[in-house]
Amino acid sequence: MVWNENGRYPDVIVELMSESTAKIDLTTKKDLYERTFRCSQYFVYNPFDATSLRGWALDQNQCYQEIIPDHRGWLWYQTPVRVKQRGVKPIPSSRRVFSAGDSKQSNHRED
Repeated sequence: MVWNENGRYPDVIVELMSESTAKIDLTTKKDLYERTFRCSQYFVYNPFDATSLRGWALDQNQCYQEIIPDHRGWLWYQTPVRVKQRGVKPIPSSRRVFSAGDSKQSNHRED
């Protein structure tokens, strides 16, 4: 839907995959979102497999690095705060993205 967003690609993509789409979702689409869309974060999840949740985030070199779940199985990413004022430095913020089997989202890190 890039044409409906003034040419802007999505910042986050969550792909619901199945056994029949997993190979394409983890290869072709992941490469497209990384190299062409430059999508900040990409997540895949098979709703019939609670252990299937995986995610990637672009690093400083614009390459996906896998997001490693913490000890609770939660995926976290750092989102930069974009500031347009001069002299103000961006401050990253933490967000819990997903937890397999947990439908709640939190804006606060619970370490």
